[in-house]
Amino acid sequence: MKRRLKAIGLATLGIALLVIPVIEWARFSYFDVLWPDIFYLAGRLASTVGFVMLFVQFVLSSRVRLIESNLGLDRLIAIHRLTGIAVLTMFLLHAFCLTVFELLLGYFSITPGKLLGAVALMAIIVVAGAALVWRARRWRYETWKRLHYLAYVVIPIGLLHALRLGSTVNGSTFLRVYYYVLTALYAILVTVKVLRRLGARRRRYTVAHVERENHDITSVYLEGPRVRHVAGQFLMINVATARGYTEAHPFTISSSPCEPRLRISAKAVGDFSAALRDIQVGTHAIIEAPYGAFSYVHVTGEPLVFIAGGIGITPFLSQLGLLRETGDPATVRLLWGNKTMEDLAFGDELAAFEREMQDFLVVHVLSDQSWEGETGFVDAALIRRHVHEIEDAEFFICGPPPMLASVRTALRQLDVSASHIHFERFSLG
Repeated sequence: MKRRLKAIGLATLGIALLVIPVIEWARFSYFDVLWPDIFYLAGRLASTVGFVMLFVQFVLSSRVRLIESNLGLDRLIAIHRLTGIAVLTMFLLHAFCLTVFELLLGYFSITPGKLLGAVALMAIIVVAGAALVWRARRWRYETWKRLHYLAYVVIPIGLLHALRLGSTVNGSTFLRVYYYVLTALYAILVTVKVLRRLGARRRRYTVAHVERENHDITSVYLEGPRVRHVAGQFLMINVATARGYTEAHPFTISSSPCEPRLRISAKAVGDFSAALRDIQVGTHAIIEAPYGAFSYVHVTGEPLVFIAGGIGITPFLSQLGLLRETGDPATVRLLWGNKTMEDLAFGDELAAFEREMQDFLVVHVLSDQSWEGETGFVDAALIRRHVHEIEDAEFFICGPPPMLASVRTALRQLDVSASHIHFERFSLG
């Protein structure tokens, strides 16, 4: 409940950040106008909204702990994508409307202020375009990430553009101060990110062991300074290579908070995760952690029902480890969906959980019809077979988007309250 209230509070703050400049735009606008002036008013409004949304966009991508811990990284990234599309739309609309306005009046000018705006717009187009097509084009993650750094120049250039040409900004002392405050906060966030990265570089970790869990899942054990994390959280990792450190990649911490070493377990779905199987013991890494809020420690209901799809098992391994180490008597059910027996992993670990925990059961669900156990998918009938006291249970879901959507539909069919459904998309791209 507290997290929900905080999330509502953060959403309200974000809306307020947008409403305030819109009110100022309205105060300094005239609405008894000829029809060409409509383009002028719309262009000014689009730039005002776009600048504030650009700031919000940067905040969302800065991994601010207060925001991320209450929304979750997967939701943050979804909001970040939508905000990015809105930012691109606002600035394209701004350029279009003001260009049409000038053409309707019979002229078109090129000034230094406009050139600054054009540079900012081109940077936004490159960043947003790369974000939209990098997977379809099969670009390397590092290529997309480096293009994304262009976003850092947009706010300063946008501010200079607004101060040189912005009639709304220059006509309102309040709005001008508002822009300065947002830019100052942006500078503080950039500074914090740089300092955080420098601090992480001083706390290096070392690959202590590499374990092949099955044909495409690899676990990497890391030794270094102790990370105080909650079971189910994730980390950002940069790995040392001959050409320097890689870009940061997110991985769930699959080890329990009680264990001295950190473990990440990854499926080979991209260049970076596929390369983990060949990483050498002794390789250095930089870690930023912890992040995330996907954990049973935030709820009080029982039984706990963990529903995983494929590599979505990883946050549950961490949580099961903590439940075992603390001797928690909670009733726990793990429903794990995979395609074939070859995709199963962590068999010894799950068997140990079943032996050593008071009331834990793992149910494997394979889409391979030759499997003698549960086959097909995790649906309402399967959940009903293995979960008692459904109305009191807390359901945690982690897996690919189609599986996540189908399980949430099944839970709604079982009349499970939305407040008892907790989910995380393990694929953040």
